[in-house]
Parts: sequence; C-alpha cells; structure tokens
Amino acid sequence: MTLEERESSFQTKMMTVHEEKVKQKMERVNEVRELKKIGCSNHEISRRTGLNRSTIRRYLDENFNPVHASYGKKKNGKLTPYIKEIDECLEKGIMGSEIEKKIRGMGYDGSSSTVRQYITDWKRCRKLYYDRSREGGRKTETIERKNIFKLLYHPIENV
Repeated sequence: MTLEERESSFQTKMMTVHEEKVKQKMERVNEVRELKKIGCSNHEISRRTGLNRSTIRRYLDENFNPVHASYGKKKNGKLTPYIKEIDECLEKGIMGSEIEKKIRGMGYDGSSSTVRQYITDWKRCRKLYYDRSREGGRKTETIERKNIFKLLYHPIENV
C-alpha cells in the first residue's frame, strides 16, 4: 500500500468507529428524551440511566449535537514547528543525532524518541533507491538483515 492508501484506509476505519460512537450516543439521547416524554423528572431519568443530571439537561436540549466539537481536527505536536528544518537536514544527509541537537538549540523540548520515530518514518516513506549494481563494475545485491539468518541456516531452495 502506498502512504496515501494507508491514510485513506485509516481515515475510513476512524470514520466508521466515529459514526458508531455517534450512533450509540444518539440512542442514549433518544432514550433520555423518551423517558422525559412519558413524564419522568431529570432526577428519575438520572437514576434509571446512570447519567449525570447535567448530561441529561444537555441531551434534552433540541440543539444537542452528538459529534464532538474537536472531531476531525488534528492537534499539532511538539515536533511540528521543526518539521521543515528536519526535512531539510535529512535531504542533506545529516545524521539524526545532529538534527536533534540542532532543533534542541532552536527550542525543541520533546522526547528523543519522537525525533527518531519521525526520522525513521521519513526515511521509510522517502527512501531513495540507488543503483548499486554499477559500483566498481561488479553487480551487487542487497540483503535485508532479517533474511541473513535464513540464508545462513537454511538451504537456499527454502529461502
């Protein structure tokens, strides 16, 4: 899957979960409204449903919206102001530890693991593939680390 496909798949799952939660909340709201219609007091509705009386007042309001006000809004992380600088450094081939020192000098006070994770994701998504088959006139092949042990301990036909 490409990055865009993964994000759209995640968005779809996230939206499905959100829609289910909104549906469940509306069922509770309708339950509260039905109890009010049959003449129950807010105190009685609270006792029957286990909801707080202030919640019941909100649910009885005709303008009540079950969708949370911050749904769909992405919060900026501590690393967000430094993303452009990190990307520029990565394009230049600067090591992660040097990048971290640089952004800490600019005021970043988040964790090192956040920086490392961003750099790892950046490299994974924007990895440049170099043609190493022409180095020194010999054809070379790159083997992933996870496959080295397979090659060492299993017959080549089984790898």
